[in-house]
Amino acid sequence: MRIGIRGVVHQNLIRMMAGYFQRQGYTDIRADVTGYSQPAKISDCTPDLTCRKGDHRRTPIILEAETCDTLSDAHTHDQWMAFYHYARSIGGEFYIVVPTLCNNISGRDLVRQRLIHLGISADAIWVPRDRLRLLA
Repeated sequence: MRIGIRGVVHQNLIRMMAGYFQRQGYTDIRADVTGYSQPAKISDCTPDLTCRKGDHRRTPIILEAETCDTLSDAHTHDQWMAFYHYARSIGGEFYIVVPTLCNNISGRDLVRQRLIHLGISADAIWVPRDRLRLLA
């Protein structure tokens, strides 16, 4: 479990996305935060959030939340590779959520660079509209 401000930001990113998906009509929302059922492990890694889209296929979604300082971790590399490949194998989608800015650099751009380096892609890269909301 993450501690300190990093942990608060991480949990708030997950909660923000769980709330968004719920408002969009997604189902079977499981999140690695208090108040939700835990997501199932994938290759010995627990995703931060899983759910199903409200479309006719009930497309599976695997979401991973990162803080600025976890973007270059080896653990992040392992998780992204496992979640990306698993999502592809089941016809699902892999999403990443990250803070809007990391040291005055776009969080979305940092994720894109990392994905290119890993040779994989994400179906969506989410960032919060209001950075302060993450700390509330």
